[in-house]
Amino acid sequence: MKRIRSHPLLAGWLAAILLWLLVWLGGGVQTLFYLCRGQAGTQQLAPGDWALSSLVETENPVTGEAGWLVSTDTDPRMEWTGERYVSAVALTMSSLRPTGAVVLYYKTPGQTDYSVQQMVYAQKTGEATYEFSLGGQYVTALRIDPASSGAVFLKPGTAVIDPPGSWLRRLVPNGLQWMALLAAGPVLAALWRLVDNKGYKTKE
Repeated sequence: MKRIRSHPLLAGWLAAILLWLLVWLGGGVQTLFYLCRGQAGTQQLAPGDWALSSLVETENPVTGEAGWLVSTDTDPRMEWTGERYVSAVALTMSSLRPTGAVVLYYKTPGQTDYSVQQMVYAQKTGEATYEFSLGGQYVTALRIDPASSGAVFLKPGTAVIDPPGSWLRRLVPNGLQWMALLAAGPVLAALWRLVDNKGYKTKE
């Protein structure tokens, strides 16, 4: 106890890591619950499973390959409707030029419209692969905005909801979560000092 008292910042960071592990384990319990109900697990979505808006079927203008899409304005959308628990979505998508921001929106039960507070930016994990981390949400619909400008030629491939290992990957924090953990250390250390000082005053 004396060692912890002499290093409150270290104790704060250790407490933050412990809280993160508890949150991660809680997500595992939640995933197991929905798995038992048949509302979680890996699911593949083919390009035809999405309802398209501001996207028109066309050919690759360079090779003539069929199965491509072109955005007709600055707000193209791909929407899938279905109820299930989602931790992450992996999307394969080729494009002939930079797409700009690729984002995913999701709806939860009782929600009629999408919200910017339920928006996830894609992490590009490969040449034509994107991943969206939802952190564990029960959703009723998913919407991907694959480009942020018109005249972008795209070829979406298979999308995978909760690819194998996605729950384990949630153990590794993303950029914002790392910042939150680093900030939580000093905050918890300050709370520790406050409680510790009150304890000493009470003893006196």
